[in-house]
Amino acid sequence: MSELKIEETSTFKPKFSSDGLIPAVAMDFKTKEPLMLAYMNAESLQKTLEIQQAVYYSRSRQEIWHKGATSGQYQKIHSIKTDCDQDAIILYVEQLGGGACHTGRSGCFYREVDLTDKAQLNFSE
Repeated sequence: MSELKIEETSTFKPKFSSDGLIPAVAMDFKTKEPLMLAYMNAESLQKTLEIQQAVYYSRSRQEIWHKGATSGQYQKIHSIKTDCDQDAIILYVEQLGGGACHTGRSGCFYREVDLTDKAQLNFSE
């Protein structure tokens, strides 16, 4: 019963993983196309809520990363959703100043997996 209560509440109570992170998918607020996947910790999520721009946690650099602070490719927050158990979030953003991907593309999800290529589908080796 209490699990259902948590899943039906409107209270935002993000569940961070044991390493203190939560996955955050940035999606274009108009087209709903996925732009990128990043991670947030409590500090970066709080900063995102305060400034209404995406602020992530860089796992490779182990530091707070304000998207666009050096590149000019800011993500203005339009809305935020969380899943039923609040361990992942989606940021609906307006991508400003160019693309979301460090490759210069509009988004990071530009590769498509060929489901008919059996050799490509065997990646466990």
